[in-house]
Amino acid sequence: MNENKITCTDELGEFVSQNSNNQQLAQQIFKKSGNIGKIVETLVIEQNWPRLIEVAKSSNESKIDWDKITIMAINSNPQESLKLARALAGKEGSVSKPSKINIQNTAQYYVSKNLLSECTAFLISSLKEDSPEDTHMQTKLFELNLNIDIKQAEQIFQLNLFNNFDKNHIAKLCESKGLMHRALQHYTNIADIKRVILNTHMIPEDFIIQQLSKMENNDKLSVMKELAIHNPQMNNQIVARAAVT
Repeated sequence: MNENKITCTDELGEFVSQNSNNQQLAQQIFKKSGNIGKIVETLVIEQNWPRLIEVAKSSNESKIDWDKITIMAINSNPQESLKLARALAGKEGSVSKPSKINIQNTAQYYVSKNLLSECTAFLISSLKEDSPEDTHMQTKLFELNLNIDIKQAEQIFQLNLFNNFDKNHIAKLCESKGLMHRALQHYTNIADIKRVILNTHMIPEDFIIQQLSKMENNDKLSVMKELAIHNPQMNNQIVARAAVT
């Protein structure tokens, strides 16, 4: 091949890649045929993750189908694929770069493979700029975890990174899952707030006081009245504390 006695084609590179363990030879063939995308695919096959991530961060080659590469990586090694997906999403480090992959499709593929932890880690990293454009994916992040892993969902809430998700939708889901303090935090309709806050046995008292302190005075008084009427023996202390907050 070095003497150019063999015509290097994509078909030959594919044959070598699929029928031998010599991915380096396949890479040489693809290099001569000018197919950089196929070279990157062989990096996945040979599990050369450091080199793959290096290329992902540095290459601006438009001929590389990074969405395809990412799916190959997920199928090959879910844990290592996460490093690649994060690099391609362009949100690592202090300087954000345009994503080279479709974030929504990547997340959906992780979910289709029952890789919730990897999907969650990927989305947290990819959405950390808290952009209003990411409302759908922020909502999906909370939705997935509330439906599958409530403890993980609570940990995401505690990160306090996201503010652009569909709060009413997530509040309803939190209420249905028994996560009453998060439902109280994210509901905006006073009728919903009154309904949820009556579950004082499921919500830390300090959390209730904190949420009441954020309300307009008329709404706060209305909710305090609701608490005083329902189970006054348990709620009087909360009402008294809220009155001076």
